[in-house]
Amino acid sequence: MLRSHRSLKAMVAATSVVAILTISGIGLSGVLRPTPKNPSPATEKAAVLHGLLSAQRLNQAAEARRKRPLPGRPPSEPGPRPPEGIITVSVPFPSSIYGLGPTGWQSVDGARITTVYAGAEGRDAAQGLIVVLVRPLHPNPAKSINAPTSSRTYVVRTRARLGPLRIVSASKRVLTLKTASGKRVRFDVPTRRFISATQ
Repeated sequence: MLRSHRSLKAMVAATSVVAILTISGIGLSGVLRPTPKNPSPATEKAAVLHGLLSAQRLNQAAEARRKRPLPGRPPSEPGPRPPEGIITVSVPFPSSIYGLGPTGWQSVDGARITTVYAGAEGRDAAQGLIVVLVRPLHPNPAKSINAPTSSRTYVVRTRARLGPLRIVSASKRVLTLKTASGKRVRFDVPTRRFISATQ
C-alpha cells in the first residue's frame, strides 16, 4: 500500500514536470517563432533555449539603455574642470548692449561657475561696467544639491564715468581693473561691489 502511494506521488510529480516543460516550451516557441503542429522534443528544447537566449539579450539591451545618459543630461564622467583666474573669454552678450573686452576672470565654486567680464555700455563707452555671470557647472541640477537651476547675470556700473574697464590682476576674489585714462579700481566679486575710492 505504501509502495503504491509513493509510486502514485512520483507519477503525479513526473507528469507535472513534463506538463510544465511542455507548456513553457510551446508558449515560448509560439511567441518567438511558428511551432510545428507536432514538435519533436528536440524542436521544443531548441525553442525553449532560443526563448531564454532572446530574453537574456533583451535584458542586456535594457541594462545598456538604463546606463546610457538621457539626451540633455551630462555623461556620468565629469568633463575637464573649467579654467580659473584671469582668462581669455568669449563674450556671450551682444556688443550693442555691452562692449566687453576679451579678458575676463573665472572661478568654480562647488556647483557654480562665476565669470566676470569688464568693459562699458554698448551705446555709451564712457560708462564703465562689470558683468558677472553665475551659471551651473553642470546643466543637470541633479549633479549637486546646491547647483543653481539657471544662469543669473548681474551688471554693476561705475558711479563715475570712467570709460571702459579692463581686468589687469586678481587677488583671491578681488579684481583690479584699469580705466582708459589709466586709473585703477578694485571690484569684490562675492559682494559684486567696487571697493576703491574712485567709484
